[in-house]
Amino acid sequence: MMSTEIRHDRAWWVATVAAQRSSSLNEGEFALKVGVVPDTLRWWRRKLDREGAAPPRPVSSLVRVEVGPVEIARVVAPSLPRVLEAAVGAVAIRFEVGTDTAYLSELLSTIARAAQPC
Repeated sequence: MMSTEIRHDRAWWVATVAAQRSSSLNEGEFALKVGVVPDTLRWWRRKLDREGAAPPRPVSSLVRVEVGPVEIARVVAPSLPRVLEAAVGAVAIRFEVGTDTAYLSELLSTIARAAQPC
């Protein structure tokens, strides 16, 4: 049975290993992208590493960052009233923020009905 795998020369593998290292793809993903067997790409990477022929992996480096003085501004929201007032005619009702609105609606409706002349 004949193999359908294309044979590449050493220069192609040097370039391919370098391209894989500079890509964001892992060896398996890159191998599938360029149409080679992942194990073959790994074999060539190791071979070139041993021989020193492949460019070294990129080295991460840290960069010192200095931050200048920081001014922290405190934003103060205007204080909201804790007690609200609703008036129906001559009757004023004070209630705390957060009072049940259904209750207030019923209460104010009742006061309005009671304030109407009979």
